[in-house]
Amino acid sequence: GRRRCRRAGRADPAADAAAGLRDTLAATAEAERDRVLSDLVRTHAAAVLGYASLRDIDADKGFVELGFDSLTAVEFRNRLTAATGLRLPSTLVYDRPTTTALVGYLRGALLAERSTSALSVLGELSKLETVMRAVAADDTDRAAVADRLRELLSAWTHTEADADDDGTGDGGLASATAEEIFHLLDDELGTA
Repeated sequence: GRRRCRRAGRADPAADAAAGLRDTLAATAEAERDRVLSDLVRTHAAAVLGYASLRDIDADKGFVELGFDSLTAVEFRNRLTAATGLRLPSTLVYDRPTTTALVGYLRGALLAERSTSALSVLGELSKLETVMRAVAADDTDRAAVADRLRELLSAWTHTEADADDDGTGDGGLASATAEEIFHLLDDELGTA
């Protein structure tokens, strides 16, 4: 059989788009993620149906009612598959008949995928940062929080060092001194 080789240096636009979406969702507050996904769904629906703008797509109106048929449904599914990196069924617009229903499905699928990656940690760190910034500078429990953060960082670094031993990590934090790590935390949390 023939082998298909991708030239080095040529990026996969679908993979780049899916990675971009995941990065956007990771950097977006949880309350805003549905809006991001709704805009994505409505943008692709508008493009497939020939509407001028995503604003022409009512999030609560059924896809069939908007004008989808079997051919446009497959094109829509293909666009969303490329944008999300998810394997989506060809019956997507019938199984999830409105933008609102589809957003819920996509959120669940993307979060399920995300829960097995470091992106879920980044989301939680953003929440933690917000809470930490609200703690008064003279709060007597700040030292206990700092100690706990050091413990967590040590455990994270140890896990990363184990991955480096397997040849899968970059070794950056594993080789850092405690002082360098604390400085990094201070910079990241804005406490320096």
